[in-house]
Amino acid sequence: MTQSAPRRCPAPVLASTLLASAALLSACGGGGTAEPPAPAPPPPAPSTVAITGKAVDGALSGATACYDLNDNGSCDSGEPASAATGADGAFTLAVAQADAGKHRIVVQVPATAIDADTGAAVGTAYTLQSPASGTTTAHSVFVSPLTTLVQGHVDGTGASVAEATALVQTQAGLAMSPLADFTAAGTADNKQAALVARLVQATTLAQADALKGVAGQADLSGGTASAADVQKQVTTAVLGALPAIAGKAAESAVSGASGAALTAAVSDAAKAVVAQAGVTADEAKAAIGAAKLPVDTSAVAAVASGQLTALRYGDANNWYLRSLQNSMADNTPDANGLIRYTSVYMLSQSSGYSSAGVTQSWSTGGSYARSGDLHWNGSAWVACQLGDRFTTTVRDAQGRASYDYCSGLQKGRSLRNVVDLAGLGLASVFASKIRIYPGGADGVNYKDWGPANLDTFGSATFPAGAKLHYQSNTITDTAIAYDVQASAVVTGFSAEIAAGGDTRTTTGLACAATTTAATVTTLEDLVAHNPGKPCIFAKATSGSDSSLDPNESWGTSTASLGVLTGAATRPTGTGSWYNTDLRLRVAFAGGDSKATTYYSCLTRAANASARNCSPLGTGSYSIKTLGDARVMTLSGLPALMQQAGYSRVFVERGGKVWYGYQNPVGGTNNLLRLNLEAANAVLAALPGMPALAPTMRPADQSSASQAALAMAKGAWIVQAGDGSELMALRFGDNGRYLMGAMGPAADHEQTGHELGWMDYDAATQHFRALVESNSNLGRGLMLRSADEQASEKLTISATQLVSSLDGTTLTRISNDANGIVGLWALGSATELNTQHFLFLPSGKVLMIDPLGDTSGGICTTQRQGPAGGEYASYTWTAGSGALRVFGKVYDTNGCAGLFDSSPGATSASEFTANFQPSSDGKTATVTTADGAVTLYRIAPQ
Repeated sequence: MTQSAPRRCPAPVLASTLLASAALLSACGGGGTAEPPAPAPPPPAPSTVAITGKAVDGALSGATACYDLNDNGSCDSGEPASAATGADGAFTLAVAQADAGKHRIVVQVPATAIDADTGAAVGTAYTLQSPASGTTTAHSVFVSPLTTLVQGHVDGTGASVAEATALVQTQAGLAMSPLADFTAAGTADNKQAALVARLVQATTLAQADALKGVAGQADLSGGTASAADVQKQVTTAVLGALPAIAGKAAESAVSGASGAALTAAVSDAAKAVVAQAGVTADEAKAAIGAAKLPVDTSAVAAVASGQLTALRYGDANNWYLRSLQNSMADNTPDANGLIRYTSVYMLSQSSGYSSAGVTQSWSTGGSYARSGDLHWNGSAWVACQLGDRFTTTVRDAQGRASYDYCSGLQKGRSLRNVVDLAGLGLASVFASKIRIYPGGADGVNYKDWGPANLDTFGSATFPAGAKLHYQSNTITDTAIAYDVQASAVVTGFSAEIAAGGDTRTTTGLACAATTTAATVTTLEDLVAHNPGKPCIFAKATSGSDSSLDPNESWGTSTASLGVLTGAATRPTGTGSWYNTDLRLRVAFAGGDSKATTYYSCLTRAANASARNCSPLGTGSYSIKTLGDARVMTLSGLPALMQQAGYSRVFVERGGKVWYGYQNPVGGTNNLLRLNLEAANAVLAALPGMPALAPTMRPADQSSASQAALAMAKGAWIVQAGDGSELMALRFGDNGRYLMGAMGPAADHEQTGHELGWMDYDAATQHFRALVESNSNLGRGLMLRSADEQASEKLTISATQLVSSLDGTTLTRISNDANGIVGLWALGSATELNTQHFLFLPSGKVLMIDPLGDTSGGICTTQRQGPAGGEYASYTWTAGSGALRVFGKVYDTNGCAGLFDSSPGATSASEFTANFQPSSDGKTATVTTADGAVTLYRIAPQ
């Protein structure tokens, strides 16, 4: 018998798993029959993921891509990198599976890279980026100037990729995602995106060239601006200029060009965009420095706070401020982590009648006249009233927050840095920090903040807790809105007039006759009445001034988009026939077409009419329904529209078409603000300025406080023993009050009114006022100092209001239920913002006038009828109702009211009327030669 040789056990294969190796070894254990071999293990998971991509301005050859593991926007040693791109701009990256989809892709484009669209080297090195894809398996990405802007918005604001993508797409007017490959097809949408991308990159390079000297310079933080700092400012600027870029891309000079002509047109357009909407070197240095200051990560405390955002000061009667204020209750986060704030604009100005200042306050809009603008908040057309609250998130560890201003009128993200001002001189801070900061906010440039002469501040210093905020706000959403004033109603001309024609060759044209516009009632009428056909005249001459030849009038066949003040150049040889306003206009193709044509026009100085228009580009319109309104929006608006600061929309509502607007998004505003402690130190140093005193909403006040204000409802009075001074006070619901004060004009006090809301704390008896309007200056609550507000107490009972400062005691006003004595309101028993008349038992009458003249006549236009008051004697005969007011002592409302005391007035020295109380004594009919009005008796309690 032959003995078998022993089996030899092979060594495990390197690729085998430990388990497979163990199984193989056990099969060699000696003795017995061998088990069947184990099945082969599955192949190992790949250690990397392939990300392919394409780098495109035009397709870029010679560029290198990397996977930015540390998300610093550059390619660093050790990061996955590609080989140089070929003619198609393609690249491949091998990325660790654990990192796939988590980081951006950066493409470094050297100056020698070739752009396939031009066939030439790009000439200047730059970087492109694309945001993290979120995809963990093999995938493709597209990298372009548009994707770079998406990533830039994410970096600058902390927005999500989805939010940034939507913003760039909307502001660039794209029909496709800015992350999509616009080279994948040759559709009109793809071509538009490619052209916008090309202009974005050209604008980026032009803006970078404008800021090329900033790197290496000192910034306001005391540091040095780096190249990376400058690049961030370039990206921010281009994001803000996207509407202008989109408008330039739509202009025929760019969209209609090709080859070398297109290259030149894009270059020219980019330079124009930077000149119009770009960032200056000073602005860039300021923003770079501000971003290096300590971020505001202070915890939100349940105490009152505020910010002064604008300040202009002429004297005690002429000033303007805007503030954001938070009460203690506002600074208590709600269930959603939101805190609240309110916006307060205040303007005091002398009138044409008197040097004494009349103050008006409002919540939103650049002026009191525009405070009633309506906007669509997603469910209704609303206006924000004084005292309304808006929301913001609590600031995170990076000093960032998201805000919603005025129920969706504007939404955005903010970043705040802060500087401590405690102990510093007011004048020094204004000179060395505020007035050197570029730009401005709320209608005031920072170089103009405060008094003209900083010596007005004297040696005053900032107290403990005073801070200067450097804040950047990036707007991410705005609402469609419209001006509700009669001047904002769109008018148009008949079809015959709008048809235009050449009066030089055709007689009897309708447009050549005297023309009268009528209210446009529908958007269809707007389209039909604006076909863009000028009325052409021969050259006209007036003295040394003359028109162009031909002299074209376009106002009768185009609608206004806006007026750019000072943007036009008078044509040579025309003298002053034209002014320097540039008028932007739109015409409609009409019929079944949605096409629009946009124009820039000269302005005839004599009548502000649109003349000799030139086409800027074409676009289209669309109409949508928002609530009870129909809204027309325009696409392809010209780049100059951004200079107007809004996009024009038209709103059809209530049987009229209104000029509407939508403010741009994407731009970043770099702002300065003083906190509450700093603001009140500044305001206390300027005579006639009010302290900021954040007030609570009625609903936020305690039940005891609300009960006390309810007890105060009615009419009150206090008089000096010698009759030389008097104050009447009416409380309505929720602390709403109207004050009327009479006395000599002295110590910044005069006869007049104050209207507002009182915030009362029943526990401490302290009170504050949110003042809506004031004409009695220091006789009201508006000018109480911060110290007075912190110390004065008000005791409220059913029969008395008593101040702790000097014991001033108000009692209920005397009221003759069947006669004339008492307080009466014009036109309403509940509205406090109307004229009131206080007839005293002594035969004296006080008129309280919170409105002034509103007739629209010469009294209004010459501003000689301000809000104010009148004080005089009266007689009234109960049987006949004969009322005679005479012996005027004070009249601060000029040509408004019972007496006309304005310059040159010929008003009689007395006022007569028939005053007939109703049978129940609650109303009275007052009849004069001008007609009859109704007065309502205001119950004293």
